[in-house]
Amino acid sequence: MNLAHLLPLLASWPALAALQQSLAEGHRAVHLEGAPIAARPWLLASLPARPLLIVTWSLKEAEALIETLHILLPPDRKVTLLPDSLSLLLDDEESERDVSKAGRRMALLVGLAQSERPDILVTTGVALGQRLPPPSVIEKRHIRVSVGDTLSLDALSTRLGAFGYTREDLANRPGTFARRGDILDIFPAHSEQPYRIDLFGDDVESIRPFDPESQLSQGKAEQVDIFPAHEVAFTRDSMASASAAVKKLMAEEVKRREKAGEDAERIERLQDSVGADIARLSQGGYFAGIERYLTLLHPDAVSLTDYLPADTLLVFDEPSQVRSHANLAWEEAEKNLESRAVRGEIVRTHPVPNSDDALKAATRSRPTLLFSLRDRGLPWLAPDIHIQTNGAPAEKFMGRPAPLAEALDTYVKNGARVAVISAQAPRIRGILAERGGTEVPVETLLKPGVAGRGVALVNGVLSAGFRLPDVPLVILTDSEVFGDARDAIKQKKLQKKEFRDGMRLTSLLDIKPGDYVVHLYHGIGLYQGLTRRTVPAGVGLPSVEREFLMVSYDGNDKLYVPVDQLDRIQKYIGSGEGTPSVHKLGSQEWLKATARAQRQVKEMAGELIKLYAARQSLPGCA
Repeated sequence: MNLAHLLPLLASWPALAALQQSLAEGHRAVHLEGAPIAARPWLLASLPARPLLIVTWSLKEAEALIETLHILLPPDRKVTLLPDSLSLLLDDEESERDVSKAGRRMALLVGLAQSERPDILVTTGVALGQRLPPPSVIEKRHIRVSVGDTLSLDALSTRLGAFGYTREDLANRPGTFARRGDILDIFPAHSEQPYRIDLFGDDVESIRPFDPESQLSQGKAEQVDIFPAHEVAFTRDSMASASAAVKKLMAEEVKRREKAGEDAERIERLQDSVGADIARLSQGGYFAGIERYLTLLHPDAVSLTDYLPADTLLVFDEPSQVRSHANLAWEEAEKNLESRAVRGEIVRTHPVPNSDDALKAATRSRPTLLFSLRDRGLPWLAPDIHIQTNGAPAEKFMGRPAPLAEALDTYVKNGARVAVISAQAPRIRGILAERGGTEVPVETLLKPGVAGRGVALVNGVLSAGFRLPDVPLVILTDSEVFGDARDAIKQKKLQKKEFRDGMRLTSLLDIKPGDYVVHLYHGIGLYQGLTRRTVPAGVGLPSVEREFLMVSYDGNDKLYVPVDQLDRIQKYIGSGEGTPSVHKLGSQEWLKATARAQRQVKEMAGELIKLYAARQSLPGCA
């Protein structure tokens, strides 16, 4: 179910208003700090429509972001993933997955080159750093076969070979094709299924998808699109030039090794391996590992941003992680290729791309938006505008109805709008009814001021929720309300680390001034509320104002806890009905109490071990 109608819930979020204004004013670099990860797709979906290139640090994060954007954006907004193809650069043995990835990349790049551009393109820092053939070359790398077309199977087979496809007895994996008389079976590299093209003479009579295992046809299709199984494109001249360049590099490397007195076996291995590549290049055919020679085949190689409109907004999701993950991936690639070169398996034509250089070039060419939980951007990019906000992931209730109902009541009493997005809305409705809770229509949440507070149940599926104290707004999903098996395992592990007398906080909405709290290192204190303090930002930098939680302790001592260290504080729940004793800052009382508890746990564990050992020694016990 599409949830675009919920986006107005963010309308009163100051961070969104500041972000929209900054982008409208044309600032080249904007940094938004503190927005929860789960809230960022909502932010992006709320921005005025324009081309976006979103860069995340991993393929998993990119896929999760796309999944949420598909749910939040209107159906006519197109969101597409561009994965990296680093494995093609490193491996000489192509897997089915490698070919499929290359096919999907080529399908997207051809579309970009032909101006069939998505509204939002999501990729990784590694993919952003890869060099690509120019759009003018890629735009021609597309075959479309339609029912009624006239074509020559011989000419089509030749062109498929030039696209990197291999002829097999059966087309049962991406990047393969097979011929039987007037029938051509083709498994497009980007596709999830193969197609059977049946000709009558030179006319395409039918096109049918078929099962790659049983080879049985499954329905009909009017057309089939075919994209290359490799990213490099070539002409006879470029292949001849590349072959000559590799031959020269190999001769120089052999001479250097002979002069250095290196092992003759390695030199022979180099001549055999690279000699085979030279022969295949001179013959104008594709082979696994040809991507290593991309810069020789395409000296005018470009970056991904060269495929995108000039007004594309470049968005970095956690830029410091994007940078570190990309640097690590390319460093590993460099080690891999250098190790193979030392063993005589390949000859180096060029170093791997410098990830930082690629990221710098991208930020220079496009307006840039940075999302981060903390003040961590890109060292070479000084933002024109720095926006700070507060937010947190939604609390997980793990299927416990009582804490859920209590939390919902607390949120509403604190003036929050609460949207529970669930595929099990009737179940949650029952929990509310059993505990005297009330439900309001979604439209109520859109009303201004206190009239908009309440709990609304929305039928839908999202991966994660969040909390925005500045609105205030709470979004809950089935992941937080009911959890899953992974959450349950994680929760059991966390229980060993949590405080004995506290309830874990994930938002400032969980506590109010006057509540007793437990600090991980300082013990029980009294929460006094939020306060702003000016703190140094670093050597040579002006001081900045930050928000802190103020907690008072015995003797009028006060502790100021940065809001980004909220995980160090829990709300005191205790085990009795009396008022807890407030600890004194700097005393050993809390440390002694936690140490005593740990000793007691160890002693109990020891006693249990002895008991189980004694039971096992009894006759009849297994």
